[in-house]
Amino acid sequence: MTTLPVLDLRRLNAGSAERDAFLADLRVAQRHYADLLAPGA
Repeated sequence: MTTLPVLDLRRLNAGSAERDAFLADLRVAQRHYADLLAPGA
């Protein structure tokens, strides 16, 4: 089982580096969920 990053929305209001890190974590989570929901998965 894959561990997904914690998506703390407060990070969106942080500095630009923290916001960029949040968005990168969000993209990772989206890929994992897409893989789980894909037909034949």
